[in-house]
This record gives sequence, C-alpha cells and structure tokens, in this order.
Amino acid sequence: IPETASPPRCYMDSDFMKEHGGRHRARKLVSHAWKSSFLSTVLNIVLDATQWTPDRLLQGYHHTLNWEDRLLSSLEQHMLDATYWLCVF
Repeated sequence: IPETASPPRCYMDSDFMKEHGGRHRARKLVSHAWKSSFLSTVLNIVLDATQWTPDRLLQGYHHTLNWEDRLLSSLEQHMLDATYWLCVF
C-alpha cells in the first residue's frame, strides 16, 4: 500500500496498475515465510506462470550473467499477465 501517495490508496488503484490495465483478481495465493529465500518464492511463481519444469528454468538461466534480464525478456505476454496475491509474513 503506497502510504506516501497523495492521497494514500490501495496499490491496485496506483498509477502503475492503471497503466497495466487496472485491477485484476489474483489467480493464486502465494505465501512466503521470511525464513525462506525470497528468490525461491519468485522462482516458484515463475515456474507456475510459465508451466516450465525446474530443469527447463535452470537449463537456460542458472548462474549466467544477467540471467534475470534474459528471463524477463523470454517470457510471453500470457505468462506476464498471470496474477498472484503474495502474502508475506
């Protein structure tokens, strides 16, 4: 929630979300515990959105230079459009 916005408002009503089509209902809930690696949580979301196997993900991107940029540029629009509700506790 961007509390510093004027006026304060829900993230889903932010200019960023409006630029991306506005509110979307989350398709899945993802829960993250801080004792776990946040990167693992993100990669699991990527695996779900892409329907890739872990081997497929590791094959193309693991331990390579700029792997994050290469990964993002390889995702198709329907993968990027997948919506998740991320609960962090």
